[in-house]
Amino acid sequence: MKRLIYIASAFAVCAACQKDDVRQPAHNPGVAPSELYAVIEDGEPSTKIHLGEYEGRYRVLWDGYNDATAVFAGIDKSSVYRVKGATANTPAATLYLQDGKAAASETSISAIAAYYPYPSSGAVGGMQVTENEDGSYTFPGSFSDSQTYLEGSFPDRGFPLVAVSEGTDDHSLNFKNAAGALCVNVKGGAKVKSITLKSNESGKVICGNADITAANTDIAGNVPSYEFTGGKQTLTLNCTPAVQTSADEATPFYMGVAPQTFPEGFTVTLNDVDFTWTVRTDKTQTINRSKVLNMPAVTFPLKEFDLSKPSSTGSGAVYDSDTQVLQFTGTSSRYVEFSVSDVSLSDCEYIGLITDDCNCCLKLEFYAKGKYSTPSYTWTWYSPGVQTEYYKKVTALPTDLKTVFEEQDIDRIRIGLNTNVSVDGAPTIHLSRLVLY
Repeated sequence: MKRLIYIASAFAVCAACQKDDVRQPAHNPGVAPSELYAVIEDGEPSTKIHLGEYEGRYRVLWDGYNDATAVFAGIDKSSVYRVKGATANTPAATLYLQDGKAAASETSISAIAAYYPYPSSGAVGGMQVTENEDGSYTFPGSFSDSQTYLEGSFPDRGFPLVAVSEGTDDHSLNFKNAAGALCVNVKGGAKVKSITLKSNESGKVICGNADITAANTDIAGNVPSYEFTGGKQTLTLNCTPAVQTSADEATPFYMGVAPQTFPEGFTVTLNDVDFTWTVRTDKTQTINRSKVLNMPAVTFPLKEFDLSKPSSTGSGAVYDSDTQVLQFTGTSSRYVEFSVSDVSLSDCEYIGLITDDCNCCLKLEFYAKGKYSTPSYTWTWYSPGVQTEYYKKVTALPTDLKTVFEEQDIDRIRIGLNTNVSVDGAPTIHLSRLVLY
């Protein structure tokens, strides 16, 4: 059974940036213009701006709700600019100086530079840009390690965006995306609380504070670069409230990610309100700037069994149907059995059981239709003497189990005690959940 997720880029290479030919009158360096013209490059994704349809195409659009941009108008300190309401929901918008209050600084720079999003504090002068000897500019930015889910669009504040004009008299800013994105598509009955991304390479930094550098963004070949300054190894997309997925149509979950290669692949962990589920790819994966890695839709759970009505209980097992507790005694026949139908598995399979404090080996047996004495497959695992929540630990079933389900019609599942081991005490299983993926 393959446990890899194959990922392909969902978008083409970004087209050349647009450029407004109209030049506004020159202004004194350090004096912030009242308005600027801002164009988002024709690629995806971008800032807190959102995905939407524009002139028959799915584009990244400016958002008119509290979108704040840091603008360095000929000086190294930031002024706060916001999207003018009438130009919202378009890829090209007018930015206005908030409250007419500009930052003050004695250090001038040779262009108008801009960074989105503005720091959450929103204070004038809250950011400082550095002009480099080669004419590029370095912003103290961030590829956020904690992002907030936004339905059908990119996370709030999940994507840094930068622009550098041709000079201080150039009021048209061509913004370029500094980040890429991962889209996790989920189908089925999950109620998602959060999704995390982590590299399989030990210690690899994938997000966090970074110096983001860009030169004149009017030039198509000038694209942002970055260097982490305080990176983290795990990126989390938080869903508040939890997001209910559909069995009929995949729900997309977008995560803003710094452009990078994962040589050993990565692991995506989905946290449901009840359990945790993990998908891993060990193949090299690359998230490119201004593109989306689009994961194929994954569906779960494919089958959840009713544990309240066992079809058979071995003489060595005591089953309490009210609390769904199975206790094993010292006799040789120790199991509880469930009749099942329409059983199927996908690329990941997990079992949800909780064992009490006991040192024992437990087994899960699958029987094909008409096969009553010999199980088609037996999975045995060890309970380490402490209460273990298997569905939260995401203990995976063996990979070759999928072949059994593809080739045979499974109609019975038994949960029992391994008869080949000596057991101290009376081991107990709380049958809280049994889910196969």
